Amino acid sequence: MQKAILLLSLIAAAAPYPVTAQQTSPPPRLTIQQQTDPAEALKIWWPRAHRGDANAQYELGLLYGTGTGLALDLAKSAEWHRRAAEQGHDKAQAMLGLFYNTGQGVTKNQAEAIKWWRKSAAQGNADARFNLGMAYWQGDGVPQDFDKAAVLFRKMAPAGNNYARSVLGTRSRPESTVPPVAARPTQSAPALTVPNGSSAPNQKTPPGPPGQFQQYLAAAENGDGIAQSQIAYMYATGRGVARNLIEAHKWANLSASRLAPGDVRDASIANRNAAASKMSPGDILKAQQRARDWMEAFQKRQRQ
Repeated sequence: MQKAILLLSLIAAAAPYPVTAQQTSPPPRLTIQQQTDPAEALKIWWPRAHRGDANAQYELGLLYGTGTGLALDLAKSAEWHRRAAEQGHDKAQAMLGLFYNTGQGVTKNQAEAIKWWRKSAAQGNADARFNLGMAYWQGDGVPQDFDKAAVLFRKMAPAGNNYARSVLGTRSRPESTVPPVAARPTQSAPALTVPNGSSAPNQKTPPGPPGQFQQYLAAAENGDGIAQSQIAYMYATGRGVARNLIEAHKWANLSASRLAPGDVRDASIANRNAAASKMSPGDILKAQQRARDWMEAFQKRQRQ
């Protein structure tokens, strides 16, 4: 992801991709056994996918992408997602964009990534809107445009409103947009080491000890962007907690969304990118969804 989940040149917004009759027909209901047994699910999706059913092609792509009921094969996963995407399946389009963005299963091509995200976003897909918003926010591959980023984030409502406010806050004032919290962990330098073990240029002191994980986590849950950056590092490296790249990506993403430009935000972006480089497209989407869910829950707590 170089600066995570993001793209290349600005392309004119695409009109909504036509949805085929295959996609509009309801997917088949799976029995309990078929939902829990990959082999049984495969019996349903395989023939339908080969007959051209877009939803079945998307599901078959997921099975290949996770190695569920089939040997893990990201190239085949990308190909089945492509078949569904070409028929207008918005989830497949969003996923295919991630394949091109990460270079997994296909040759990395950011122009293709943004093309598919635009098609998916035009149909209302939240993952695609999030990725396009991040592109405009960071100016990564497209001209930086906070207004376009905010519009895309707001369309993800309700969680997207928090991202939109963070974007506009970053544009309008230099100070941090992080709200005050009651219990902030002892100040040590934020994690500026990316998950692959190499050091970021601005690292000055090592991160806090593993025993501080719960303290950092409490502050992160309260909205502290610096603590969120620290938690992301700890999840990415397994320092004080079991290694979990999905959680690392989630917290790094949240930290980047809540901090003003500077060393800590740059470190969060670097850590998110490093985690993403080791994650499947499906896991990246899962991490993004968790970040949005946290934003929505945080917003509800703030209103109480």
